[in-house]
Amino acid sequence: MYWWLPVLVAAIVFAVALADFHERTQSTNMDDGGLGVVFTGQFVRVREGLELLQNGKLDGLFVTGVNPRAGMTIEGFANQFSLDGKLRNDLSEGILVLGSRADNTFANANEVRCWLLRNPTHLPIVLITSSDHMPRASLLLEFSLDGRRVERMSVFDDPSDFRDYAREFGKYLVAYAIATWQKLSGAYSAQCSA
Repeated sequence: MYWWLPVLVAAIVFAVALADFHERTQSTNMDDGGLGVVFTGQFVRVREGLELLQNGKLDGLFVTGVNPRAGMTIEGFANQFSLDGKLRNDLSEGILVLGSRADNTFANANEVRCWLLRNPTHLPIVLITSSDHMPRASLLLEFSLDGRRVERMSVFDDPSDFRDYAREFGKYLVAYAIATWQKLSGAYSAQCSA
């Protein structure tokens, strides 16, 4: 009788998800300050975060996923990104923090969550990543931080075409489903190690 009802519901869910995905590609309006968070994967993201910290637009910077898989190491980070004296000092004082345990977007979000549990702050969280990666990354970070607002600083790197957009939208949908399941099952609560 109402065969069209599931189709209508699916179309509405798809439209809402697509609108959220598109909205998340955009940077939010943010004031200077806050804790910058960079998910590694592309060096342009790291460089943008370092520049914002260097210019005093961030109070701190956490770079998650600094490991050989991302093409960097904690030991070589300062030389690889040509850190000046100020940024080297920020690194030694814990204003610039490098996390090495993450090797994908889910793990990046969790590494940030675990670090914030050990180092609580009321500063705004500012996610810095590429515009294509931002929808999935910001969604997962908000999930892992129990809905805490995450400001977005999208870095435009390579222009993407429709296939890239569709692929990232597919990843976003999968990430949303997995994160919802993890949240409902309590999987986030047991993933922090010392």
